Parts: sequence; C-alpha cells; structure tokens
Amino acid sequence: MEAATMDMVVLAAAAPVIVYGVQSLDDSVVSSVRTYEPSESRSANEPLGRIFFLYSHPFARDSYIVEADGLHVRNVVTLEAAGVSQLSRGSSTKELLLWSDYTGRHVYRLNRDTWTLVDQEAVSSPLSFASMEGEWEIRSLNQDVNTHKLEVRKGGKLLFSKRFPPYILQVLRAEPHFYVFADAMEQEHGVLYVLDQRGSVVKEISLPTSFARSMAVFHGRLVIATKPRLTIVDPHSWRVAYWGMGQEETQFDQLYVKGDTLWVSYVQRGKSGWLALNDQFKVMKKHELPLVYWEARFYGDYVYALFEPQEGNKADYAGEMNIFHLRTGQLAAKFTVPKQKHNLQTFQVMDEIQ
Repeated sequence: MEAATMDMVVLAAAAPVIVYGVQSLDDSVVSSVRTYEPSESRSANEPLGRIFFLYSHPFARDSYIVEADGLHVRNVVTLEAAGVSQLSRGSSTKELLLWSDYTGRHVYRLNRDTWTLVDQEAVSSPLSFASMEGEWEIRSLNQDVNTHKLEVRKGGKLLFSKRFPPYILQVLRAEPHFYVFADAMEQEHGVLYVLDQRGSVVKEISLPTSFARSMAVFHGRLVIATKPRLTIVDPHSWRVAYWGMGQEETQFDQLYVKGDTLWVSYVQRGKSGWLALNDQFKVMKKHELPLVYWEARFYGDYVYALFEPQEGNKADYAGEMNIFHLRTGQLAAKFTVPKQKHNLQTFQVMDEIQ
C-alpha cells in the first residue's frame, strides 16, 4: 500500500528559533513553554489541524504536552501536574481538558493558545470518564471498587449526581436521554443505563460485551463501538441489534458521523483500519492497514493513526503518526513523534489552522 512507500519524516522544528516562556503565576500548572517558530511556510498538501501529544507518569510530579502543526513542533509544554493520563477537548475549542483515570486528583482546563490555566478543580477520586461540550460537563468518579459516581453539570451547576456499579466506560448526552455504558465486572458483561434529564433511570439494558470505546447517534439509533460487533439500540423500541465483520477478534474503536455516513475504526489480529457505513449499515468503503494502530482519531477529512515504535523501547522516538485521507485511504503525512521524559499516553487533534 502507499504507506509503505513513503519516507519517514522526523517531527522537529523547521528552524532553530526557540522562544522560552515561563509562567510565574502561583495558580498555574504550566511551568515552562518552549515555542518553536518554523521559518518555512506550511505546505498546501499538509493536513490541517493541531495535534497535542500527552506524556506523563502516574507517580511523577511533572507531565508534558508536545503540540505539532503538520510536520512541525509548535510548543513543548512542561506541566506541574502529577499523573495526568487523559487529554480531551474542553468546553471551548481553545481549551484542553486534562485528567487522570488512575491516580490524579485534579481536573485541569488549559488555554492551548496562551498556555494559561483556565480552571483547576480538586476531585475526590480519579475519573473513569470526563467530557465537556459547550455548557455541559459530564464526569464519572471512580470512588471505590464497587461504586462510580456520575455527575452532570450544565453551566457550572450540578444537575444531578448518581451512583452506579463500576466501571463506567462511556457517557453520551443525546436529548432527551443520557446513555451510560458500564462494565459489570463481576458478571463479565456490560449494562447500558438510559437516564432522563433529571438523572432517573428509564431503561436498563444488559449487553453481552463489557467493552465500549465510543458511542454516537446515527440516523436516530444509538451505536456503541463494542467487540466483536457494533451494538445498535433503537431508542423507540429499545430493541438491540448487532453488526459485525464476521471475525470474533474484531474490536470496534472510534465512531465518527459525517453527513449520512458512519465512519468506524477497528482493530483485528495483526491489522487495523476503518470503514464507512450507510444508514442501512451497509459497507460503502473499507481501508485496511497491515499493522495494528495504538490509537486513532477521526478529524475533518483525515484519520490520524498512532503506531508504537517498531523498535519498541529501544527506539529514539515515542511513536509513529500516520495521517490518511478519510475517503481514499491514501497517506497524507507520516512522521515520528519525539520522546519526552515520560511515556506517551495519548493524543488529541483540534481545530484547523487557517
């Protein structure tokens, strides 16, 4: 395939101009920012979008964010934030949400343009799920081995708080419901809780899988990325249907609704890829990769797939990023991700740069 024929590009600053900025505010978690200013203009063929890579260690007091613009490093940010392991979009397109799913006790919101702290909140327990969308904030606190507490806020005000058995993997707000997928660990299956706007359970659906990577509403139906098949729930009848590729080792990953198409990424034994489904769940396109990606994201007209270094821990880089055209599957860019003091945890793609 085309990806095998392209040269590897080392992700680096295009010019040796580096601006060092230090945040001196006592309430800021940003201790330093190294800003790279490429002297060359962007190529017209480079995919648009900023990529943020998060590096951390659960027992270290510092964490790092590398921001890349195309094939160039824009910033290397050092944070005084212990154990952050998750990075997602904040309520604004200019904000990053940082939190931990195992040791951290804070939720941070950073302005990713000025690298200043927007908000810092102490939490009583690590989070298993956190999202911000406009004025809505949803989080699940992993209180103990038996209980998770789901909190839903609107405009900063707590709408409801409700306890569930662990482990809450995904939460989706799709009016008039909140959909909560929980891993019923002792029973080795999953449960989909359907809540109303006040937090009352209106439906509880037992599912044969305890795995859920993402959820989306597509043509009026709830779709859950499960394994070895997609789980499809009709909210009018609460009937559950399944769609699969005929291989039991399939793990469906990310869901992306674009127009009348549902794009789905997947991982199988020794390979991975993504496909397009219409409203009848018929395959319209399928692109397969000869390797298993580590993590993938849909953004705009591209698929961002992060692969582990081929040399493992001996490699002098943290990972390999491949960016593919969504519809054609052709490789648009490929580069290595630089190492930092701690391990690379995850990445996020945000707004396009004009």
